[in-house]
Amino acid sequence: MTRYSDPFLEALMYSHQVSVRGELWPIGAVRGLPLAIVSGSVSADRNAVVRRTAQLTVDPTFAPASIHDALTPYGAQIKLWRGIRYINGAVEEYPIFNGRVESVDNSIDGINVRGSDRAADIVDAKFATPAEGVAYYGTGTTKVTEEAKKFILQVVPTATVTIRSTSSAYVGRAMTNDQDRADLVTTLVTAAGAEWYADPTGVFYIDPLPAVISPTTQPVWIVDSGDVGVTIDRAATLDRQGVYNQVVVDGEAVGGTQGAHSFWHVPGVGEPEFDPNNPMYYGGPYGKVTGFFSGQAVNSTQAALDLAKVLCLNSIAKTRSIQVTCVPNPKLRLGEVVRVYGLSEGIDGMYYVQQMELPLGPDDAMTMSLNESVELTSASYRMAGRRIPEGASWP
Repeated sequence: MTRYSDPFLEALMYSHQVSVRGELWPIGAVRGLPLAIVSGSVSADRNAVVRRTAQLTVDPTFAPASIHDALTPYGAQIKLWRGIRYINGAVEEYPIFNGRVESVDNSIDGINVRGSDRAADIVDAKFATPAEGVAYYGTGTTKVTEEAKKFILQVVPTATVTIRSTSSAYVGRAMTNDQDRADLVTTLVTAAGAEWYADPTGVFYIDPLPAVISPTTQPVWIVDSGDVGVTIDRAATLDRQGVYNQVVVDGEAVGGTQGAHSFWHVPGVGEPEFDPNNPMYYGGPYGKVTGFFSGQAVNSTQAALDLAKVLCLNSIAKTRSIQVTCVPNPKLRLGEVVRVYGLSEGIDGMYYVQQMELPLGPDDAMTMSLNESVELTSASYRMAGRRIPEGASWP
């Protein structure tokens, strides 16, 4: 029985031959050189500014003799792909890393290479003077996401920066960051309830925070067990660390006037959509657990309320997380939604990818950390309804 309309996802459920490919781009290169990979992995983490890092062991012939050689941490880039070689010889592969070489360790055991994605360039490009780190448009109509894009393009003018956040939060006055460019970009996009990152192709994105999905959002993959399941091991975690049922947002005061202020919490007793069966309600069994956010770009009460709700719901999503060891899926990206199904463990829900480690070895498994997805209701939320990927047919 065919379960996926996507041949790649279908093939992951059965025995398949793995294809791994790497390219080294020396300084000034117009095309990549084949990079012979012995072993390694790519790690991805939403908690980090530089989300993707690569750890590789490569063929000893790539050992650099000087800083001018091809494989050095002074301007060389690496690109990595992983995929499947089908029985007819065709190869379908997906990019899993694009970034710079951070270090090269030449030892008896081999040539060990560490790489960081393109966000590392934004982190390194500090502001030399406070005047450089100013986000300001006096009309108050320039979105904070557009300002964030500006500061990325100042470092990498040829970069593609795609804004998928629909927030209308804007910069209404001068915002200054003395040194840290990446911190200013993060502050700007957080005010829009968004995040920024460089993807495995080298494209920068400014996306909405991933925990809140729509009632029509479909998972991109099903992580299940069984004869043709992709799960090797799975463990669920319930942990209250960093989980708030109320978030307070404050905007800084401008010209002596009172700054924007608002808050949002899981509806409590007597409030619309109060759910006595939800232990997370404010003032209920979980208590009153409050988180705070303040920022220069929060310039109205409504903006503060909207942001407080987004941040609170993304915190609530951490109440249930799952750690999965499974068949590697190089198509998968951080923040994407998967359905995790394990009837014997009583697990069946929608989760987004928080962290993962993708191996380059053909016999190694992928590990992931997932947080449960939520859907908005008019005044509260619910855990996301279960669905299957587009075009899939699941028993």
